[in-house]
Amino acid sequence: MENELTQKFHCSAAECDAQRELSLLSLAGNLIEVATAHADSLGIGNAAMPGSGWVLARLTIEMQQYPPALTDYSIVTWVEGWNRHFSERCFEVQDVEGRTMGYARSVWMVMDLEKHTNVGLSTSTCHTGLSATVPAPSPAKAVRARSWTRRYTNTDSSTPTSTTTATSTHCATYSCC
Repeated sequence: MENELTQKFHCSAAECDAQRELSLLSLAGNLIEVATAHADSLGIGNAAMPGSGWVLARLTIEMQQYPPALTDYSIVTWVEGWNRHFSERCFEVQDVEGRTMGYARSVWMVMDLEKHTNVGLSTSTCHTGLSATVPAPSPAKAVRARSWTRRYTNTDSSTPTSTTTATSTHCATYSCC
């Protein structure tokens, strides 16, 4: 069992957008495909959980460059962590020479397929599989913080003069690199 899984892909013309690059929809589909293959290889895939299954709750993609048409690329994935409700999975998209093209982060939950409710990882068989096969992330995959500035503007037109309020906040977002 591997803590990381690397899968190679070829960017066909049918998967490209108008800029002749891999479309976001195709990339998202490939990320899900790699996540599924990795969960299966760890013994915690959908087949190991009768009556329940993994559901993608959140997907964040940050690309510096998308794979161009008719080129090869690979996606590396690993489980970053989990708690009693969710599992976090990271991805790295690499070109054929192994250079990073971008990162993605996903949040998954286990859902009861009949009741459509969150089963949680503490009551499912996958929790045992995760703790037995997935160690803490390596220092090479440490989390980095990036500062973002957000401005909120509120124009109140109910008063005789318009007032504009701008608020800046710094948020730490996490990436998988």
